[in-house]
Amino acid sequence: MEPFLSGGKEISENDWTGTEKIGTSSCTLSVDGEWEFKIEGVWALRKDLEVRGYGINYPTRIRGGKYIVGERAAATHFSCFNPKARLGTPTPPGEKHKTVPADTYVIEVDARSQPEDREESKKAMERFIVPFTKELKKQLPCQERE
Repeated sequence: MEPFLSGGKEISENDWTGTEKIGTSSCTLSVDGEWEFKIEGVWALRKDLEVRGYGINYPTRIRGGKYIVGERAAATHFSCFNPKARLGTPTPPGEKHKTVPADTYVIEVDARSQPEDREESKKAMERFIVPFTKELKKQLPCQERE
């Protein structure tokens, strides 16, 4: 992530993790009090991913389409069934609210600045998100479907 951090004196990190039920966590790196790099993870349902807009400028799909990288952002998702992360589903009026277990984990990365060259910026984003995703996947409570 170094190419996305501006020069400065003090780097700080602000982590936030919601409850497993909420299923959102984030990490923001700041340099001299200004945010520079943010990573957010959220539990989701695979069927809802089509409507999710990542808002990535000049997006390129890489690694067989598993990752989307842009100049200052990247996103990916992978299968990860988690019965403890419960998500609401559309419920007709008058019926009790229903939840289902999450089956997908989404990662979104945003940077405030970027290397000057667009292609180098995308390569730097790829060098970050691919190994980060592989390591995070090992740490999440993914289970086999029952």
